[in-house]
Amino acid sequence: MTTPLQQPLSSSYQHGSPAIKLYDDEVMLDIDEEKARGFLVLLRGGEEEAQRLAFMALTDGNVVDACIGAPPMKREGARYHLARETKNALAAASDSSESIAKLATETYQRALQLVVDHHAKINRVLICCRCFVRGRIRRKTKEQLKHNFAMLQEAVEASTK
Repeated sequence: MTTPLQQPLSSSYQHGSPAIKLYDDEVMLDIDEEKARGFLVLLRGGEEEAQRLAFMALTDGNVVDACIGAPPMKREGARYHLARETKNALAAASDSSESIAKLATETYQRALQLVVDHHAKINRVLICCRCFVRGRIRRKTKEQLKHNFAMLQEAVEASTK
């Protein structure tokens, strides 16, 4: 079994990859359902102060780390540095436009909800049929994640040029 540090970057970020990596679809789909629910609680917005705290959970917390596959509690390795770059890019982008912080929070919120829904779909399938259906569910969720992050990816890249 490979650790997040040994895993190659997901195919959606190879060959003509974007400058800023916001997530790794393989890693995200392996986030435990309960952990994803916990991150959703952290990202719950609402009033201005709550939105600011939710964005801080992205730039200063471990939500982005989990979405990229950085090891918890270790400040070393390629994935840790990649997560750090992503957090810095999100913070810098939000400095150039206040709407990016809200967009980032909503994007990661939707992505984590997709992860929770993904686990629910797999759990609904009978155990004997899971191996046949899992790949299709996984591919569909990856497409949804890609679509979900597209606008934020564009906004962050445009703000850092």
